[in-house]
Amino acid sequence: MSRTSLTVGVARWSATHPWRAIGLWAALVTTAVVLMGTVPTQQTTDADFRVGESGAAAAMLDDAGLAPTPAESVLVTARSGALDLSLIHI
Repeated sequence: MSRTSLTVGVARWSATHPWRAIGLWAALVTTAVVLMGTVPTQQTTDADFRVGESGAAAAMLDDAGLAPTPAESVLVTARSGALDLSLIHI
């Protein structure tokens, strides 16, 4: 059986049995989700991304205890005029 005739056959069956086709797709998705949950995963660490000279430098900083703590900076500006600080909530 050629690929075209198989595709046409599946399409014809799906068109004549829409609820069965939807049920089979739902079963396929459910099976895929259940199987995905059973596959063991492994978490990566920062050390997994240390490649080359910059990776070696990052490892040396960590070993020396000199790694900076994560920080975030935010710049708040007014569209026009002075900034009204009473509108900023932290």
